[in-house]
Formats: sequence, C-alpha cells, structure tokens
Amino acid sequence: MIELGVASGPAPEIRSDATSIAIDVLTAAIGATTVNAWAAGAVEAAAGIWSRSLSTATVTPDGAAPIGTRWLAEVGRDLARRGEVVYLVDVAPRGRLRLLRASAADVSGDGPDPADWWYRLTVTGPRTTRTVTAPAGSVVHVRYATEPHSPARGVSPLAYASLTGRLGANLERSLGYEAGGAIANLIALPEGHQNPAGLADAIRTADGRTLLPESVAGGWGDKQGAPKRDWKPERLGADPPAALVQLRQHVESTVLSCFGIGAPLGPQ
Repeated sequence: MIELGVASGPAPEIRSDATSIAIDVLTAAIGATTVNAWAAGAVEAAAGIWSRSLSTATVTPDGAAPIGTRWLAEVGRDLARRGEVVYLVDVAPRGRLRLLRASAADVSGDGPDPADWWYRLTVTGPRTTRTVTAPAGSVVHVRYATEPHSPARGVSPLAYASLTGRLGANLERSLGYEAGGAIANLIALPEGHQNPAGLADAIRTADGRTLLPESVAGGWGDKQGAPKRDWKPERLGADPPAALVQLRQHVESTVLSCFGIGAPLGPQ
C-alpha cells in the first residue's frame, strides 16, 4: 500500500506477553544486548529487492520529470527501511522541476484530508541545511502501511515485527563475536622449546598463522593424562553453537517473509 502525506511520534510496536518473554529468554541465552536491527544482511537484501523492483515500474506520462528510475529505486529503499520518504517539489534554475529529499519532516493540520496538511521539511546538503514550510501540494510523501490512529506516518515491515528484528540483530552480534575470535593452528613441541607465558599473546596476534606451544606429551607428571601423539596441528578458531546458526537462518527467513520475499512461513 502506497499513499501520500508525514507524521511524528514513534512507530507502533506489536507485542504479546508470551512472545516477549520467549524473545527475552533467547536473547539472554546468547548473551547479547539490543543492537541496530537495520544492520542485518536480510534487511539490506529486502531493501535492495524493493528498490530494484520499484525501479522497473512504468511512469505515466512517459518521461515525466523528475520521476525516473533512480527516483523510484530510492523510494523503494526508503519504504523498506523507514516506511516512508518525503520530497519537496522545488523549481531549479531555468524552470526545471526537481524533488529534494527531506532528511526530517513534521506535519501540521487539523483535518483528515492530506491536501489540507502543511509540512515543515529539513533539506540537507554537504555543508548547509535549510528548513522549508510548504503546503501538501508542494510535497511528495510516499508511505507504507499507515495506521488509522496515525494517518500521516508510514510504518516499515520490520517496525511491525520489532521483536524479530531485535532478535535477528542480537544474533548477528553474537555470531560476530564468535567469528572475531583468534584463528590459529597449534603444533605442540617438546618441553622447553616454547615459553608458555607468551602463548596467550601469540594466540591473540596469530591471525591464522601456525603457533608452536610446549608439548604436554610428558603428561606433566601424570602419565595417564599424557596425549598419545604430538605434531598433529590443532585448529583454534570460531566454532559457533549449531543452535545459534540454525536460529539465525530461521530469523533471516522470517525477516524476508515480512517484506513479502520468499516462501510463506508454516509447517514444512
């Protein structure tokens, strides 16, 4: 659903007590705090698909300025990520119409008719920012999934599925910690060839290289605990729990489904 008209105030969060408790338990179990859900790859993939899909639309009349492929692609991306996008219709030198994208927008007006609303827009350049007050007739406001109690605001799909977005972002963060750990190959040497005190520093800076720690083949006085062989490289690196990986894949599919991408969720 695409409509015209802006709004202020936070996006609604759809919650149920049971679901909230389940998500809180899961995020606590992976030891993560809330981070930016929009940094997730699934969201960027969805925004890209919306952008490319809308850019293929046919504009009538043909060649109508300033609406073109680039503008449609920009609208598609903003609808996916923010649920709305606002432009000021401006007259460039030589009388050419152009659409200036607003970095912030507020709306005023009493009636339900968007044609009677007024917009206060912030248009930002590389070095300067200007604020413009304009009637609705001088503004292009595209928004997705408006709510009856807030008709002047668009809501993105992930804003409705905020719990899924929070869980997905926390999983990305947790798996990022796993992948960011030290990577090395350890080959044990006979006792006395390596200073164990320096092994921790060597592991931190290994960056995939082979390290030579001191062998424990002697069992350190306990022959029953001695390893049966040395000189076999042992890899040190990321080993995320399978449950985290599977949960991330499920959340990614859920996020894409929220954007209407992929097969519908349900029993397989």
